[in-house]
Amino acid sequence: DLGAVLSGPSSGFFISESRDSYVLRDLEVDADTGIISTAVTLDRESRDRYEFVAATLTGEMIRVRIQVEDVNDHSPVFPTKEVKLEVSELSPLGSLFQLEGAEDQDE
Repeated sequence: DLGAVLSGPSSGFFISESRDSYVLRDLEVDADTGIISTAVTLDRESRDRYEFVAATLTGEMIRVRIQVEDVNDHSPVFPTKEVKLEVSELSPLGSLFQLEGAEDQDE
């Protein structure tokens, strides 16, 4: 809520962002209240943070950094549904057996 941070009556905000930023595409900033909301579903795998500077018409400025938290929205995928391991009864205690790793699109 930029309105809570920038004191005084709001007469609008200017948003300054770099050319490769997605702030104005992915986020909405209400010019009267300063409330920041999402305009699209955010995905940490696509973009992990947003940064911009907001300034009022009176010159007050604040740097805003939004960190996108990851949720487990992708389940791990294993190469096969079942693995058959043949372990000798002579295997020493603590023996390790290599399995193929799972793929997970989440970071």
